[in-house]
Amino acid sequence: MNELTSSKIVCPQCAGENEVPIDEKFTECVFCGSAIYIDKKKIVSHFVINSNFKKEEAEGNLRRWMAGNFQVKDLDHLAQVSQTSFYYFPMWYFKTDKTSGETIYLQPATSTSISEIKKINIPAGNLKVYHKKEFNESEFISPDVLFDSAQSWLKDTGVNLESVSTSNLVHIPFYQLYYNFNNKQYT
Repeated sequence: MNELTSSKIVCPQCAGENEVPIDEKFTECVFCGSAIYIDKKKIVSHFVINSNFKKEEAEGNLRRWMAGNFQVKDLDHLAQVSQTSFYYFPMWYFKTDKTSGETIYLQPATSTSISEIKKINIPAGNLKVYHKKEFNESEFISPDVLFDSAQSWLKDTGVNLESVSTSNLVHIPFYQLYYNFNNKQYT
């Protein structure tokens, strides 16, 4: 059995340490050229998605939403943004392999009132292996939904746990903006 140390896998042929590819089942040892099969069914990988915009751009996105046809007239001019907070929100990310193809299932790894979060699209190419030294730890929300609980939810939705090929904890960047309008605060 191959030993996994962080994002490395030890070659069973020559004991060389190789990077574990994010979305591949096979890799080639960079030292001896052996093909290495990677069974990720019992491994939970930790990933993060880098934020692709800054606070000012998040506020601009909110203003554009406020200016839309389905909001109060002139909301973009009348509302005042009172607070902006940035954080990485944890999600359980399960991938199943079936004869019909791959399916991704998402479950929040902490409590949230945002039910639509399960429908967010997380392209595999955006997943970056989490390394603690590269991020500000205070920006990360700690998971409070345990892995076993997330698996129970998955099973309760009718997914055969034997079909799960990959299990990940993924932190997604979020800006939460608070604004005041007509003496009320909105999020």
